[in-house]
Amino acid sequence: MINSRAEKAAVYATAAVLNDFEWFFHERTTADFGIDAFVELSTSKRPDGRFLALQIKGGNSGLKRGKNGLVFYFPDNHRDYWLRLRMPMLMIAHDQKNNVLYWEKVTAATIHKTGKQWKIELPYRNTLAINAKRTIELFVDEHFGPYQSYVSDETEVHYGKVLQVSMLTGFLRGTLRVKEPALQVSYEMRSRDGKNELCIVLIAGKKQVITKLGYYDAVCHVDDRWWWDHDYYFTLFSLEKYLYHRYAILNTKNALDILKAAIEEMVQQGGMDEIARRMFDRENKLLQVPASRRFLLAFEHATGLDRSGYQVCVTGHAMRFSVGEFYGEMISWQGRIAELEMLIAGKQYDVFFVQTDPAIWNSIYRGNRVNGQEFVAAIRVQWVLYWDRLYTEMLRETGSATHLDDLKNRSWYLLKHFCDTCHKKYNAVLLAAELDDLVLFPLAVMALVELIGTTECFRQYCEAELNGKGSVWEMLPEPGRKRSQLFIRELEQV
Repeated sequence: MINSRAEKAAVYATAAVLNDFEWFFHERTTADFGIDAFVELSTSKRPDGRFLALQIKGGNSGLKRGKNGLVFYFPDNHRDYWLRLRMPMLMIAHDQKNNVLYWEKVTAATIHKTGKQWKIELPYRNTLAINAKRTIELFVDEHFGPYQSYVSDETEVHYGKVLQVSMLTGFLRGTLRVKEPALQVSYEMRSRDGKNELCIVLIAGKKQVITKLGYYDAVCHVDDRWWWDHDYYFTLFSLEKYLYHRYAILNTKNALDILKAAIEEMVQQGGMDEIARRMFDRENKLLQVPASRRFLLAFEHATGLDRSGYQVCVTGHAMRFSVGEFYGEMISWQGRIAELEMLIAGKQYDVFFVQTDPAIWNSIYRGNRVNGQEFVAAIRVQWVLYWDRLYTEMLRETGSATHLDDLKNRSWYLLKHFCDTCHKKYNAVLLAAELDDLVLFPLAVMALVELIGTTECFRQYCEAELNGKGSVWEMLPEPGRKRSQLFIRELEQV
């Protein structure tokens, strides 16, 4: 967990670079033991389950400047913990004065004994920039050896053989990728007795297996419109990702048969609801989001219903419940933190205004007495980075970016107007949202997070949104727990 201002600056700088890699950054917001963040790598801009642990140093804490690099000293317990990790790890140090990030792999080969302590040197040549992306990615892919059985937290049965599989370590061991073409996954509707049943099709080489998912629909074909409008969209996407990872881990001739048996076992246990439950837990465990069972038990405790009395679907970190005329969404504190982290790390500018409340960000700005000049300076920096990134992406995708010139000039005019009037207003964030909710407002939020710190800023936001006066969310009691982490709100039915 990050505490000092220098460490927060280091985390923010690291997240910015890894976002340029098109990777997904997740800062730890609870007490840790030598791990400050995780980053999930991506394939075609989509998270792919390959994870990397990060220890991020800022300021002078434990760092000394050597001849060939920055040297970090640490005790035995940190060395033992880091070398036991089930995932690859990087040490990152931030030279705030020169705004440079240095990195090094954390392995038995890079850690050296120095009397009573240990040290690791981060070479000056190892700067964390876009040219380091491929090197780090290769390190992640080479980290895991052949599949081994680890301490399990879930048991799966395949053809009478009991395999002990940890959903978390299995998720992280997804780095064992098979060269394309490997596994192909698709969905189709198959008609039987006047009903259309959703099936999953797995193809590897010349072999193909088809498995029923126990879900029936009125439509005859699975197309793009069906996907986006479907309650199980997130579940099926997670299932597809899970199958790719399991296939790479198994690496056996009968891998398709094992995957088919795993799907059939889930369907037999509870159909698409069971698949949704397991995929939700798998996707969210690393983020410390409560297990799906806690969501269900809390809803049943509050309503007096059993599982047959309501419908539920998952949407990323949340669950949506439907019973009678009630349609509501339930989320956890950590789930909301994860959503905010994804907005910031992923720089999802176009959804900031829709998915967050400008009034809450403005109250955080005022409550922390943010210096207006520092705020304006931070927004200016964010504005330059935003347009540089947009031009770069457009040139890479289309070969031309001249059509952005007019938009940039208009954005500059709005930025100048904001900077000229911001110091006169207490409601600076609301002003940004009023002037330009698609660009200026998200840049104001990112500047605010930079100045206050990710952990504290997100804590204050969640406190105001979930527990604040006039909140549309209601804390839902959890049986056997003194303080619940779950909140529910009613949604309008479309």
